[in-house]
Amino acid sequence: QLQLDWAMQQATSDSPWGIRWTLFSTLEDLDFANDSAPVSHTCHHMQEKTTGLSMFAQQVGLTISQKKTEVMIQL
Repeated sequence: QLQLDWAMQQATSDSPWGIRWTLFSTLEDLDFANDSAPVSHTCHHMQEKTTGLSMFAQQVGLTISQKKTEVMIQL
């Protein structure tokens, strides 16, 4: 879980594209037992976040499974 947290921090450090949580913080992802659910306002931001997360996750030996990945969109 530490590697995934590091990868998410690196992927979102330049551009916080999550959901405004408080005046000074943004919710970027929700963590579960062995899963993470990134959140964003737009599909474009979600794609950018997922691409960055995948790149940084590979640096610590993690991969994102396309078979297990689901996308939920609120219309």
